[in-house]
Amino acid sequence: MGNHPAHKQLTSCGNPLIKAAGIAAAFTFSANAFATTTLDVMALYTDGVEAQYGDSVETRLNQIISVSNKVYADSNLDIELRLVHQQHVDYSDSVSPEQALTDLTCDFTALQTQGVCNRGEAFSQVDDLREQYGADLVLLMRPYANSHNNVCGIAWIGGYGTNGDFSNPLWRETGMGVIGMDGPCGDWVTSHELGHNMGLTHSSLQDSEGGTFPWAWGYGESDNFATIMGYAWLFGSNSQKVYNFSSPDLDCFGSACGIDRNEANGADAVHALGVAAPQIAAYTATVITDPNDGTDGSTDGETPEETQPLDDPDEAKQAWLDAKEKLAGLKAERKALKTEQNTARTAYKQARRAYNKAYNSYQRQLTQLNSLYQQAMQAINDYNAGSNLTTAQQQNLYNAAISKVDSYNAKVLEVSASAEELNALLDAYNSAKDSYEQSQAAFEQAKAAVAAQKQVVADAYQAYQDALNG
Repeated sequence: MGNHPAHKQLTSCGNPLIKAAGIAAAFTFSANAFATTTLDVMALYTDGVEAQYGDSVETRLNQIISVSNKVYADSNLDIELRLVHQQHVDYSDSVSPEQALTDLTCDFTALQTQGVCNRGEAFSQVDDLREQYGADLVLLMRPYANSHNNVCGIAWIGGYGTNGDFSNPLWRETGMGVIGMDGPCGDWVTSHELGHNMGLTHSSLQDSEGGTFPWAWGYGESDNFATIMGYAWLFGSNSQKVYNFSSPDLDCFGSACGIDRNEANGADAVHALGVAAPQIAAYTATVITDPNDGTDGSTDGETPEETQPLDDPDEAKQAWLDAKEKLAGLKAERKALKTEQNTARTAYKQARRAYNKAYNSYQRQLTQLNSLYQQAMQAINDYNAGSNLTTAQQQNLYNAAISKVDSYNAKVLEVSASAEELNALLDAYNSAKDSYEQSQAAFEQAKAAVAAQKQVVADAYQAYQDALNG
């Protein structure tokens, strides 16, 4: 039997918390690289969240969800989170994140040995709500508090040590996390904690091995970057957080964002998530259909009429030939739409890469701007404190302060220009995404029309044969 620890996201420093519980076997699954996997999320929130956001709680939660979806998209992952339910719970905002996760989660030992949950009293409805709304993952959202001891989030590691096998029903109970909102905690923390739920650990600087696979963890380079699962400060004071998961196929400031999983110390969280996500999406039967998927249980295209029996062989033959001609036209339309879809997909990927590159550059500039601000303030303070110095010394301090302020102001202009560029690229990205999704929907409708018309052709041919033999 293995362990599935709980990992927490720190605001500054700390040791990873390990919690033990029983799990099972080891199999290998293949990632589905084509279909988008939707993971349904239920968010429980406390008095503090309600007090801060009031009627806008759902809007704020969806904003956090969208940040995670952006991380998946920038990692070239076909994974989307969907908030299917949010509900207030009567639970303390000040209890430690570790205790909150324990209260939120079933007692693993009791669950394995006795089949009982023993969840904390405040969360007694979690099982019923999870089934009612089809939630695969459950998050407890609380405002960050000083009593959280620099912990922004904590979550169980799903599928720990199983080589990507989440089939044991007990893994469903590891789909739990506790998130600290706002304060020092960025919205990206949710994607980090859900990364744990989906089988990822931090990085080789924090953990001895990956999660569900040995290579299922984050990655970073000294004084350069750390991916979403790693702690940037561990990689050096100049290291920057990049908002994607580790992968040797992604670029992070000119370096690969990971190491091939077949190599020593491999780091490929993207591939691991591709394996895990479809299994996690099956944790709970889907209840809420996507209101944006363009379907309502019926087809948007033309509904083929049933072929009526024809007694005249010539009429039956003509009906068959007409059906074949229509099928040929639908196939040609499908082919054209497939070409449009491929073109739109390429444009979407290019727009996404351009935005991601500009976003990372903008984040680096913000860090530089903050550093220049600190330097300018220090130089000003030094000058103000130098009233007892000689005139020459005061002049030197004044010149130094002016130089630092000029550098800061120049960087402000540079950051403003980058922000304008970033906004333009975001508009282009959203436009390309919309075009791709529309082309994808059109192609799927064309595929369905071809499939339906094939049946019409088959029925018409059978009617023709029946007329000949009648």
